[in-house]
Amino acid sequence: MRSASLTNLALIPPPRGGTAGFPSSAGGRPAPAPLATFLQRGQSMEREGRRDEARRLYEAALRDGTVTSATQAAQLLRWIARTYLQDGNWAAATDCAELALAVAEQTQDIGARGHAINVLAIVQWKQGNLDEARRLYLLARESAHQSKDARLAVMTATNLGVIANVQGEVNEAAAYYALSLADSRAAGLADEVIGTLVNIGLLKMQSDQFADADRHLTEARGLSTVLGDRSMLITIELHLAKLRIKQGNHAQARAACERARRRAFSNGSMSG
Repeated sequence: MRSASLTNLALIPPPRGGTAGFPSSAGGRPAPAPLATFLQRGQSMEREGRRDEARRLYEAALRDGTVTSATQAAQLLRWIARTYLQDGNWAAATDCAELALAVAEQTQDIGARGHAINVLAIVQWKQGNLDEARRLYLLARESAHQSKDARLAVMTATNLGVIANVQGEVNEAAAYYALSLADSRAAGLADEVIGTLVNIGLLKMQSDQFADADRHLTEARGLSTVLGDRSMLITIELHLAKLRIKQGNHAQARAACERARRRAFSNGSMSG
């Protein structure tokens, strides 16, 4: 069901998981102060699982004059789309991403165009439309190269790796993930490093390379702990639980599930 707030957002003139892999949807150029500080609050809320609050914050910034440029408006619209993606609201996520794309194309912002297309590709991937998702990821990657956007290049490599893995192209997936990990480390993109480590860990688990899987997932958990990304920590703990079961260590599997359960309750993700 679409959110009622999208009706209002559409009127604003431009002045923005599964074992197959974890898609990357964040992105955009660093925002100038004071908007950067404002956005940090929203990102912190997202990491804590408070997506509704983050979304209201982003929507308020679009309306109250905090956003002063089309580039900033497109970025916020993508972030709003991201919160809907995490909630599984594909229609609302598509609405916001398409609006972000329209703003980017109107202002001829190649990087913002690529980021919006990346979000649209994730929506397609989540709904199982793999060929369309791959086509959109490749378009977004072209924008990344044209705009020399390191984050977008990393994200599209990750997401193309996800698609390759789903389609059974394990070597192609591994190559994309290796490229993504190296580039995200070089650019200091900690969130992208975490997502790629998880993807590599899952790929290694599929191939019964349990020691390598453990190493990558454990590193991802450590980085997520440092960043305070509770939602990602829940995901990683569940993956570690699956790994422990494959390794025959049921006690550690139960311990990982219990950690995930406690974090889910802490996030307000469970009730009853």
